[in-house]
Amino acid sequence: MAKKNQNKKSLWSSIFGFNKKRNIKAEDAEEILQPEGFERELEKAKKKFNAFHLTKGLKTGEQIVRKDYKLKKNGTDLYKLEGSNFQIVLITGNSLLDKDGITTGVLQITEAELSRALQREHSDLNSFLELWKPQLPQNHQDWKQILDWSIFWQQQILLRLRPDSSALLMVCLDRDFTDFYLAHATRKQKKIIHDELFYLNQGKNSEDWNPHTKNKSLLYPDKAMEELYRLIEIIKTKMDKEKELKS
Repeated sequence: MAKKNQNKKSLWSSIFGFNKKRNIKAEDAEEILQPEGFERELEKAKKKFNAFHLTKGLKTGEQIVRKDYKLKKNGTDLYKLEGSNFQIVLITGNSLLDKDGITTGVLQITEAELSRALQREHSDLNSFLELWKPQLPQNHQDWKQILDWSIFWQQQILLRLRPDSSALLMVCLDRDFTDFYLAHATRKQKKIIHDELFYLNQGKNSEDWNPHTKNKSLLYPDKAMEELYRLIEIIKTKMDKEKELKS
């Protein structure tokens, strides 16, 4: 009878893997990783972010040199890419520089916008720009207008902002955004953001890990900023409508 029970136990062990020694491989170790404290995960994410975004700390005149090419920063949002058989000017956004009373830079404009702007005389650059209103470089401080809003409208931002975007904004913006979020988020939202920072550090928001993910990796801070600015405009419109109704 004891032998029968022993055989039965062996059968169940073979099916379900009971009493089997597991060799923990690299992928197994990844699966059992647990998030560290919030501040530690944020610190690690910021370091990885700065390592990925090589041009972020690049000053005008400095360059990144690779084996077959080099990238030189010529000004705000203005770069020159050079190789053995190419020289290309790159712009990461509309760029205007003021030096010695002279404004220089690069602005994108369509043929139609240019033609409309040329229909009149212009005494200065502002007069010319006013006709087509190009999207001039925005300082990331612009988001801080929400710090002056009432708590109700601030919470509307947090409710509408995707968790992966919120985590990425904590990484790419200064500490003020993190403090703003932690001051107004619910305990559940804070837990979700903590997890999002962990996923960012593990690379599990990347295309390599999950090709169909909608979550943004550390390489897409611009998408998170676009989402934030879009929400700011939406909420501002609602705030204006409420003021009209009350007046």
